[in-house]
Amino acid sequence: MSKFLSYEDRLIISQRIQENASFGAIAKELGKDRTTIAKESRKYSYDKKSGRPGYPYNPCKYRNSCKAKKICGANGCSHQSAYKCSLCSECTFHCPDFEEDICSVKRKPPYVCNGCRELPRCTLLKRIYDPADAHEMAHKTISESRTGILSNESDIARINKLITPLVKNGQSLHQIYTEHVDELMCSE
Repeated sequence: MSKFLSYEDRLIISQRIQENASFGAIAKELGKDRTTIAKESRKYSYDKKSGRPGYPYNPCKYRNSCKAKKICGANGCSHQSAYKCSLCSECTFHCPDFEEDICSVKRKPPYVCNGCRELPRCTLLKRIYDPADAHEMAHKTISESRTGILSNESDIARINKLITPLVKNGQSLHQIYTEHVDELMCSE
């Protein structure tokens, strides 16, 4: 059993989240631990600012009852199609009464909006799990964790020039490291 999730695993996770399956059920199907699925959902999902058809992204708590108009500035609203501020995505930057409305769906498993029935009607900040993006982010994380401090040949040559004569004189690597820690600029 592979330690890492494959793209196919991520497709199944996405599909099961869409079906509102529990992390336990998804984990059992994939032969993984449920915490692996939970971590995957939280770590490799992303925020998406989008509205619903005919309505822009607007995370204000008061968006449904707001009567404010043209608060963008003295010259009027910069979005002429929005006759009310509640229909404008920019009002959140200018309104003194703005309070962000955070959906409770993102606070509990599956921590994403994919399986939410309200998703097509929601104008709040959405947390999305996309298997292709998750796979790319995971591989980037793995790749970055495997890259070392020594990223070019000049650093390797400099350290080699320092260490080789000392090793030939019989010094241990530990001794060399403790005496030249500032010059080596790496961990033992």
